[in-house]
Amino acid sequence: MTHLEREDIFALTEDTRSPTYSARFYKNPIGCITANVADEVAPALDALEAQQRAGRHLCGYMRYECGYPLHNLPMPDHSSKYSDDAPLLHFYAFDGYQQLTRSDVDQLLAHLGGNDESAIYAARFNEAEASYLEKFTYIQALIRAGETYQINYTTPYSFCFAGPPAALYRKLRSEQCVAYATFLNFPECRVLSLSPELFLDRCGTTLTSRPMKGTAPRGNDAISDKQLAEQLQRDTKSQAENLMIVDLLRNDIGRVAEIGTVNVASLFEIETYETLYQMTSTVIGQVSRDTGLSRILQSLFPCGSITGAPKRHSMEIISSLEPAARGIYCGLIGYIEPHCDFRFSVAIRTIVTTQSGKAAMGVGSGIVHDSSAEAEYAEVQLKTRFLRVVNRDFRLLESMLYAPTSGVEALELHLARLAQAARCFDFRLDLAQLKTTISSFCARFIEPRRIRLQLAHDGSLSLTDLPIERARTTLLHILVSPYRIDSTSIFRRHKTTARQVYDSEYMRACKLGAYEIILLNEHGRVAEATRHNLFIHCGDTLITPPVCEGALPGILRAQLLADPTRRILEQPLDLDDLRKANGIFVGNCVRGLVKVELKE
Repeated sequence: MTHLEREDIFALTEDTRSPTYSARFYKNPIGCITANVADEVAPALDALEAQQRAGRHLCGYMRYECGYPLHNLPMPDHSSKYSDDAPLLHFYAFDGYQQLTRSDVDQLLAHLGGNDESAIYAARFNEAEASYLEKFTYIQALIRAGETYQINYTTPYSFCFAGPPAALYRKLRSEQCVAYATFLNFPECRVLSLSPELFLDRCGTTLTSRPMKGTAPRGNDAISDKQLAEQLQRDTKSQAENLMIVDLLRNDIGRVAEIGTVNVASLFEIETYETLYQMTSTVIGQVSRDTGLSRILQSLFPCGSITGAPKRHSMEIISSLEPAARGIYCGLIGYIEPHCDFRFSVAIRTIVTTQSGKAAMGVGSGIVHDSSAEAEYAEVQLKTRFLRVVNRDFRLLESMLYAPTSGVEALELHLARLAQAARCFDFRLDLAQLKTTISSFCARFIEPRRIRLQLAHDGSLSLTDLPIERARTTLLHILVSPYRIDSTSIFRRHKTTARQVYDSEYMRACKLGAYEIILLNEHGRVAEATRHNLFIHCGDTLITPPVCEGALPGILRAQLLADPTRRILEQPLDLDDLRKANGIFVGNCVRGLVKVELKE
C-alpha cells in the first residue's frame, strides 16, 4: 500500500452536468473507516452511521464484493485477486468540506499536474471475445431454464497511462459531463469516476434511485443522432431490461420505505452523453427519520442495475462466471452528510489507478432472453469510448526527407514506426491511403524537401513541407539541458507532438547560439538531443544510447544499427563519455550525421 501523508488525502466530487455546477472538496481527514474482510462489512456500515450521527462528513467507496456478505453469500473465489491493494470499504471522516467553483477545480487539478502531458496506451479487454460469447450463450441458457431473468455480465478492461492521475481526470471530465464525477486520492489507489448513474440519494425522508438500463451510440450527424435516440426510446428490449431493474429497485426500496410510498417518478427517460444515450428511470420512496444509513445499505446494496434480477441469485451466477473481482467498479462512491442525508453513485465509468502507471475499469451490459451476442459485445466496447478523449491532445509525428529522384527516404521504416505508435495509442491509420496521400503531396516538388506528417487520433492527416537547411561549414556547438526527462515515459518510445520540454529547450539553445541541446535522463545519463539522436566515436566504434535510456528509436539510428559495414554499439553514456570521445555527432533522417562539439 502506497504511503500518503494525511494532507495529501482528498476527495473531490463534482456535478459537471447541471447548469448550476457544484463541487465539494474534502481534505485533512480526522479518521477513517475500513472493512478488509467479509465479516467487517456490516460493522463498518454501523460505524459509518455512528460517525454520521456524530455530525461528521464522510466520503469514500464500497467495493461490489461487499454485497456478498450483506446477502449472506460466500465471497467469490477470485475476490482476493484484486489488481490493487484496496480494502472492501474505505471512507474518510472530515469536519467539513469546501464548496468549489469550476475555476477553483481547474486550478486544483493544475496544481496536481492536470495540465501535464498524458496519454493512455496498451488498452485491452482482459477477457477474449470468444470467452465473452461463450459466457453469453451460457447466461441465455440459464434464462431459458428459468434460473434468472437478467444478468449484468461485466468484463475487465485495462490500460497503462502516462502522466499524473489528475491529468487523466481533467481530460475525461472536460468531455464527459456527468452528475457524479469523483476523484479520490487515497493511499491504496486513485479513483477517477465519471459515473452518470445515481444509486441512492437521501434528502430528509426522501430516498431516490435512478437506475440506467438501455444504451445506444451517438450518431455521426444531427439526423442520425436524433434517429438513434428515438430508436432507443422505442426499443422494447431496452424497455423490458429497464423495467426489470425498476421493479427490483421498487422492491428493494420498499424494504426500508414507509408502506405505500414507493413510486416510479419517471420511466424510460433518454439521457444524452457525449458518446452514448442512456435509458433512465427514477424510483422514489419515503423513509422514516429513524431508518439509518446502515439498514438502507444492507438492504439495497449493490444496485440492482449492475447485478440483474433476481438480485441474490444473479450475484451467485456472476460470481461463478466473471473472470475477476469487480472491485470498486459496480460498487458505490459518494458522500455522507451529518445526521441524515447521503448521495452515492453506481461506480460505473470508473477507473482505478495505481502508482505503477497501470489502470483498470470494468464494462458490462444487461443480458436478457432476446439479447443479441453481437449487440451486447458492441455495447461493452461502446462503453470504453469515453476514454478516447485522452489521446486527442497530441498527434503522431514523422519528419521525412523527400528527394525527387528517389522519393521519401526510408518510407517503409517511417510507416512501420508510425503504425507501431498508432497501435499503441489506438489511433486510426489507413496505411494504403497514407501512402497514396504522401505520393500525391510530394509529386509537385522538384527539389528535396523536408516532409512533416501529423496523424490525429481520428485518423485525419496533416502534411506540410519545408526546404532542406544548407549544411553548415563551421563546427556546431551543443549544450546540456538542466532538465531531466523520464526515460520510462511512453512518450520517449514514440514520436509525437507531446514534446513541450523538447521544443522549449531547443528554442533556448537556438537563442544561445547553439545548434542543439542534449537531454539527460533521471539517472543523469545521456538520452538524446531535442531533434536528433546522439552518437560518439570511441576508437573505430560509433556508440549511441539504448532506447531504454530515453532515446527515440530514430530512423537514421535504426539504419546505422542495421548497417553491417559499421561498428556501432548501443551503450549507456554519461557526460564524461562525451568529453573523452574522439568525436560527437547528432543525427536524424533529414540532416544525416552532423559533427558537433560539446559546450559546457
